[in-house]
Amino acid sequence: MFIIPWYREDDLPSVKAAKKAIAEWSRREKERHHIFPRAFEVYFRRNGIDIHQYTLLVDVAEHRRVHAGKDGGPWNRDWRVWIESQRTQPSRAAYFRHGGVMVERYGLIGVPMTYWQKLAVTAASGE
Repeated sequence: MFIIPWYREDDLPSVKAAKKAIAEWSRREKERHHIFPRAFEVYFRRNGIDIHQYTLLVDVAEHRRVHAGKDGGPWNRDWRVWIESQRTQPSRAAYFRHGGVMVERYGLIGVPMTYWQKLAVTAASGE
C-alpha cells in the first residue's frame, strides 16, 4: 500500500514564519495610508480616482517613515516626480500600476481598505 501524506502534522517553516510575522504585525499600532497622496487629491479626482477608496492599514512607524521630511516626504515626492514626468494623460491602469510599484518600492505591508472601512484584526485560534 502506498500512502500519500496530504496533511502535515507540523506547519512548514514558511507557514510558521508567516504566522509569526502576522502576529507581530497585528500587535503594532496602525493607521491608514493613502496610496494616492492626499496632497494630490484634486489632481486624482480630476482623473477619476477617489483617493479615499484606496488606502492600506499600515504600521504607524512605517507610515511615518514614508512621509518623513518636507512636503509629505519621499512618498509624495516620488508621486510628484511621476505625475510631472507623464507626457500624456495616464490611463487609469497606469495610476494603479504606479501605486503598486510605490507600495513595493517602500516595502509597505498592510490591509487594503477604504478610508472609512472598519476592521477588527483578531488572532487565529490556537495561537
